[in-house]
Amino acid sequence: MMTLRGGKRRFETAAVVVIASVVLAAAAMLSGCPDASLLGLVADADEDPSETNPETYTVSYNANGASGGTLPLQSSHSYDDEVWVSEAGELRGPVLGFGITQRFLQWNTQADAGGSGYLPFEAFGMPDHDVTLYAIWTTDGGFISKIGPAGGLVFFEHAESNGDWRFLEAAPPETEWTGRPWSEFTTLVDGTEIGIGAGEPNTQAIVGAMGDGDYAAKLCDDLSHGGYSDWFLPSIDELNLMYHNVQWTFAPAFYWSSSEENEGLARAQKFNDGSRHPESKTNAYRVRAARAF
Repeated sequence: MMTLRGGKRRFETAAVVVIASVVLAAAAMLSGCPDASLLGLVADADEDPSETNPETYTVSYNANGASGGTLPLQSSHSYDDEVWVSEAGELRGPVLGFGITQRFLQWNTQADAGGSGYLPFEAFGMPDHDVTLYAIWTTDGGFISKIGPAGGLVFFEHAESNGDWRFLEAAPPETEWTGRPWSEFTTLVDGTEIGIGAGEPNTQAIVGAMGDGDYAAKLCDDLSHGGYSDWFLPSIDELNLMYHNVQWTFAPAFYWSSSEENEGLARAQKFNDGSRHPESKTNAYRVRAARAF
């Protein structure tokens, strides 16, 4: 594992200087004419290298096979400065197909991930040389948990195209809403389903019955993100696939589905244990949209 701080080298250098200084000073004392400059070397041995190294070094980022996006800007630092690692931002990984790309894992000091690895917003001490951080991507050929065309995570794939779509993509975490009801009043939509592929027609039925408002299905229906506006509130079975395949991007809390239970209840799923329950439609839960492509 590569160490950036260079602490061992600094210690060994200081030790050599101390020993040499003591020997020279002792020789001067024995000769009867101590040299103040020689004796002064002992004090200089503890000098911080950063005080005698006015140079600055750069931290730069390498896309390492990315298919698009913009790299973080290069930055300059003095020796032993605390350097905060940038996030990957809109950088997109190598293309898998169908508009899906590999997922970013970390930055690393070696292109093959064999060096020191850093997550975004981690810090390291600046060494006395330039540093290049390489984007490290997932490498397997599967589509699940990879980045979809809208920037979210793919959580379902049909073996073959199911009519107009083959994949389901969860919206990114930053699009999520908290504290929203399934509906702002008790009403029966009727006709919603629980299965895979039911989220989009469920959402249209709910919005058609309830109209405007600050409620789960309407929020998803109005969402525009990543260049797409075809988002919907997932059905309970679709929400369950999110739990099993991309759970780490969700909070350990209740999320609404678009599957109605009856006039006063709709189905929700708890992402800390996967349990699914009919809940009062006026309860304030989290909401995450999905889309099909």
